[in-house]
Amino acid sequence: MRYHVYLEGEPTLESYRLSHQPWADYAPVFICPFVVVTDGSGRLYNAMRGIQGQSKNETMNMGVYRLDGRLDDQCPVLFPYSENPIAERFRITESADAVSYVGDTWRFDFGVDRYRWADWSGRLELTARRLGQVCTFWFPEQEGYEYPQMLRSHLGKATGTLAPRRPRPHPGLGLGTDASLVLAQAGSTDWPLHTCGTVVEINRDKPIAKSWNYTEFFLLNWHAVADYQAAHLGLFGRYPSFARLMRDARIVDQRLVFQ
Repeated sequence: MRYHVYLEGEPTLESYRLSHQPWADYAPVFICPFVVVTDGSGRLYNAMRGIQGQSKNETMNMGVYRLDGRLDDQCPVLFPYSENPIAERFRITESADAVSYVGDTWRFDFGVDRYRWADWSGRLELTARRLGQVCTFWFPEQEGYEYPQMLRSHLGKATGTLAPRRPRPHPGLGLGTDASLVLAQAGSTDWPLHTCGTVVEINRDKPIAKSWNYTEFFLLNWHAVADYQAAHLGLFGRYPSFARLMRDARIVDQRLVFQ
């Protein structure tokens, strides 16, 4: 597979609009902030919410999880989905400083270098500032890859509150060249898609004191899960329970198998 990686210049508010076209025939289809935070006792948490996850004009609430060290099962959900639905409609507002996506229980405010995320009816309150430049992966059209794709990543340093505890900020990390890391995963949030953890080893004289990492792994037949979720929504008017759907599943040769 051919792909290109490059750093962008300073973003503008245009970068956060759904109408943004970085190149001809390219436009955003999914905007997904996610965070890994640590409370005062050293416990790790993960939160995710995606704009236009599976349907236009809807967000996909992927939950807040407390990492418990398990990688073959789902970590505990901090806030029940019964209190915050998986899918919510949203509206878009804009000021001189930010493009905002707003739902009944959450909001994102995206500025050029400052961000705010309020969710779960106020139990998550985070502000962040951008670190460094935006990094873009570009996968051009090629044999076996019919639809070109761009993945734009913004790294930020976040502080705020999660439930009654206050997460600690994570410092920015500059690795330079020829860096080798060992990443210890602390748990799987929405198994089997994502895991979170910390850096435990690096080939540098100076160790990393505080860190986090986030991995994403889509199985080769994940489209079947998305098709089932869409069919369930069409039949019953709601998405199926993700935890119940994955309860008896296992991974064989990078594919999801249900017993």
